[in-house]
Amino acid sequence: MELFEKLSFLLFDLFDLGALANQFLRDFLDLLDDEALGLSAFLELVGESHVLGLHRLKQDELLEQKDQFQLSTLQVTLESVLLLLHLLDLFIEVVDGAVDLITELLLLVLQFDHLNLLHLVI
Repeated sequence: MELFEKLSFLLFDLFDLGALANQFLRDFLDLLDDEALGLSAFLELVGESHVLGLHRLKQDELLEQKDQFQLSTLQVTLESVLLLLHLLDLFIEVVDGAVDLITELLLLVLQFDHLNLLHLVI
């Protein structure tokens, strides 16, 4: 009977060992599942950081385009002011020429007497 008891204890021990091995495998699989979830979350975080970086690059590009647009607007404004100044200069030259012409005509009229003026007009 002693052999039967030893065999039964051995079977119980083997059964306990199998149960422990089963529990160990389940715990190990749970650990692997947790690690997979953690890795998935990490990869999602990396993906989000890449998207955030792309958004930052796009924002920088848009800010650069805005700055270029503002610079272009300032250049157009400056060119418009320069054109207006050129037109004003031309206007002043025309008025100066007209004043000179009127002055010369008045001097010419003052040189004529009334009879010569009537003869010139008719």
